Amino acid sequence: MRWRSFPQNDELVLFAEVYDNAGNTPHKVDITATVTADEGKVMFKADEVRDSTDLGGQRGGYGFTTKIPLKDLAPGSYVLKVDARSRLKDAPAASRELQFTVEPARPGPGR
Repeated sequence: MRWRSFPQNDELVLFAEVYDNAGNTPHKVDITATVTADEGKVMFKADEVRDSTDLGGQRGGYGFTTKIPLKDLAPGSYVLKVDARSRLKDAPAASRELQFTVEPARPGPGR
């Protein structure tokens, strides 16, 4: 995991690309982003379902974007996790995590 630090008056913009090698088999893929506090409480969650028909029967990728406002998070440590799960039987899930900290708001232009 990599550590990053952001002021509380900022916003994270997340873009993830999920690759699907089973585009020729009809199925759905669940993509979820969560921000979890140190004590395990989920502070933010965004999810969407993608359909393999989006790939036209080929291998390919699904773009996933969300915005995470930090104003509702207290200063402290958090984990951002992106998880992708195909609904095909025996398909492995893929996930990535990034640990980050929220610092008190900083004054500045546009803040």
